[in-house]
Amino acid sequence: MVYKTIFLLFFVFIFMDASTIAYWSFENNLVSSVGGSTLTGTAQGTIGYSSNVAPTAQGNQSLYLSSSYPGSYVKMNGTTNITGNLNALTIETYVKFDLFTGTLSTIYSEDSVVRSTYLGYTNDGNYLRFFISQGSISPLVSSVEVLDVPLLLNTNQWYHIAAIFDGSAKTLSLFLDGQIIGSRSVSVSTIPITSVVPTVGAWSYSQGTLPLYGHLDEMRISDTALSSSQFLYSAQVPECSTLIGLVLAVFFIFIKR
Repeated sequence: MVYKTIFLLFFVFIFMDASTIAYWSFENNLVSSVGGSTLTGTAQGTIGYSSNVAPTAQGNQSLYLSSSYPGSYVKMNGTTNITGNLNALTIETYVKFDLFTGTLSTIYSEDSVVRSTYLGYTNDGNYLRFFISQGSISPLVSSVEVLDVPLLLNTNQWYHIAAIFDGSAKTLSLFLDGQIIGSRSVSVSTIPITSVVPTVGAWSYSQGTLPLYGHLDEMRISDTALSSSQFLYSAQVPECSTLIGLVLAVFFIFIKR
């Protein structure tokens, strides 16, 4: 009975500790495996799927945003807050750029007049950019907490990028292929909340602008500041639904003993 009780507590802990709040595998669809229908994406313009995937990714397909269809991107179905009101956040994905054009290649964006969460690459300055704000990003004003890390990325090469906001430590950090490449302190401990339409591959405030041309694979958003050993790039853990299934199976086998 004691062992069963311990296992039950461990089982509950796993569920309470689950931190994934959005996960798009881009396996021929735009469905998030967690978060419900509001986190299902809708193609804006013409998107595609490709068998060109990141070497350490789990699936067989990636999202392809081609320069042949300028301004194409993915918009979530609902006006929702994925990152709003969080005091910790990790955004991670695999990305391969086809080309760099314009000022920014947007990876992920939640932007409104009063707040922003943004991850992208500055094509004209060779910076990886991650910021949260309580104002507009155009122009960048004092209320915007920006982390720009000088980084020369290549086209036609897969990278794993992770952006972390830690409200307890009041820091922003960026990782490339599991290694930290930059961090800075910030003045906020919680991301503001407001109605936004999250987008992938373009700036959400002026939709269709600041586009990314290339591939994206396995994008995951977590409501905790993950360590590098917990990244998709490092851990290669089963998807949430698979892990829950395994835990349930072991639990019921054990509880019957």
